[in-house]
This record gives sequence, structure tokens and C-alpha cells, in this order.
Amino acid sequence: MPCRVGITTNLDRRREEWEDQVVGFRNWIILEQFDNRDDAQAYEDEYAREHGCEEISTHIFDELSKEECGEVLNILSMHSALHQSAQALNDEPAISIRFHGFDGNNETKQMAYTRFYIDELHRFAELIEIAQSPDYNSHYLTLRRYRLMLDEWNGCEDKNNLTRDEINRIFDVRVE
Repeated sequence: MPCRVGITTNLDRRREEWEDQVVGFRNWIILEQFDNRDDAQAYEDEYAREHGCEEISTHIFDELSKEECGEVLNILSMHSALHQSAQALNDEPAISIRFHGFDGNNETKQMAYTRFYIDELHRFAELIEIAQSPDYNSHYLTLRRYRLMLDEWNGCEDKNNLTRDEINRIFDVRVE
């Protein structure tokens, strides 16, 4: 029986369930909307044409590995936790959290997966309000920094209820 993504508040458990039951982008969340894979691919092609992104190859069904999909979802989960934790802090000064997205030229698969996951599947809706760009295109490389941020985030005791110091430590990572 497939996991119900979004039901649990335990991100580690949700990630484990997702990794166990998803093979790349061909997961039941997307395919349950279609009778077969060809219909899903046709929908993706139409979406790309409507949104002018054919030229950047949104054919991510065949391009994203299970690991890459998991990495993007971890990055989205981290930004969601950062945003929610920052909002929960009642002390001043307020922390402004932004999700920059991915570089459309070099991290195209991740950007397209993020766009489809948030805009079409309506997951991580809270990231829409903190997105720097409505198409999740940062126009600069972000993956290396996000990976370092994930390392910091994964080291936190309660990844969903971060302290001000933990939030600052995650954002203070530097790419060398």
C-alpha cells in the first residue's frame, strides 16, 4: 500500500516511506492521475508547451534518478522546516527565509521537478510565498550550497522545530 505523502509530520519517516515506494519520478502520486505512463508523458509535454519550457527539457520522467528526486524533496523539506521554524520564533528580529530555487541552465531537472511538485501536485505550498522567483529559477548554481545546508539540517536534533541558532548555522554555510 502506498504511503500517504504529507500525512505524517515526521519528515524522516516520510522520507523513508517515499524512498521505499518511489522509483524516481514515476511515483503513484503523479501516475494515479493517469491511465498509463504515455498519458502522464503527454500531460507533461502539454504542460511544458503551455509554460514555455519545452526548450529546457522538462522530460524529467527519464532524466531524474531516484536519488536526485529524493535530494530535491529533502531540499524542499528543509526549506519548509526553516520557514515554519522561523515563523514560530516569537523573539525579534524576525528571520526572513527565501527559497531561491535552482539554476535553470545547469540544474534544470531539479528546477522542473520542483515546479511540477509544487505547482502541479500542490505539495510544499508554503514555499510559494517564500520563493524568490515564481518559476523557481535562481539564475545561479544552488545545489552545492543546498547540500551543505542539508548536512547542517540533518545534524539538528529536531529538524522541524529549529532554534534561531540552528537556522542561522544552516544559512551560514559557505561553498568553497
